[in-house]
Formats: sequence, C-alpha cells, structure tokens
Amino acid sequence: SVISATDFNIIQKRAVNTPFFTFPVMRETGHFVLLSQFQDKSFLLTYLEDYRTNPANAQPYMTITAYDELALTHGVVLLRADICALATLSKTDAERILRQMVEMYRDDNKYQHIYNFNKVTEQFDFEETMKLMNSI
Repeated sequence: SVISATDFNIIQKRAVNTPFFTFPVMRETGHFVLLSQFQDKSFLLTYLEDYRTNPANAQPYMTITAYDELALTHGVVLLRADICALATLSKTDAERILRQMVEMYRDDNKYQHIYNFNKVTEQFDFEETMKLMNSI
C-alpha cells in the first residue's frame, strides 16, 4: 500500500506514544483477536491469547513495515504487509487489517479508541471498537 508522508508522520507519532492495539479477525463462526505492537517502523501482530500466555514466545501472525525512503522526494511512504501464519490469515484478512490500522491511527476520532486502549484502559470499550472496525 501507499500512504502520504503526512499521514505516515501522524501514524508514526501516535504509534510511538500508543504502541499496542487489537484487531479482530472475523470468521463465520465468530472471531479471534490479534494484538499489534509498534516497533521502529513496523507493526508486529500476534494472537492475543498467545501474548497473554507468554509474551516472549508469541509468534508473529503478520507484520506491517513502513518504507519511508520516498517521503522527502515524493511525499509517499510504502507499506508492506507480510503474512507469517498462512494457515490462519488470508490475503484478504491482511489487506483488511492494514486498512484498519492506517485508518485507526490516522483519523483523530478513531484514534481515540487506540489512545484509550493504551492510556485510559477503563474507558476502552472493546465491543464499540469492534463495531467501528467492522465498518472499515
């Protein structure tokens, strides 16, 4: 994917301040949740239950990496999503998560959910956030 350098600057600043968030992956029989953690220019996503059980051994299901080499000259940043758990995530899942991540971190109103998740946990409403993310 490609985003503007301006959008990437917003996303990166926010991700440094609020590095964790959850992304539901919908299935016909329900859903499971991935936890993302921002590190440098990458989002690492793992199964939430694996992270809860043992954060050090939680394997990545997906990574999203930003390449900002063209930011100054062309005003764009390239985003690459890599699926690490091919048996669990489809290309469609990865595209949706990437779209949700960009939109949730970029949009001021939607970012409030991420802020609450990281900083004001008592105000974080998982069900409300899931409804919002399902519309993205």
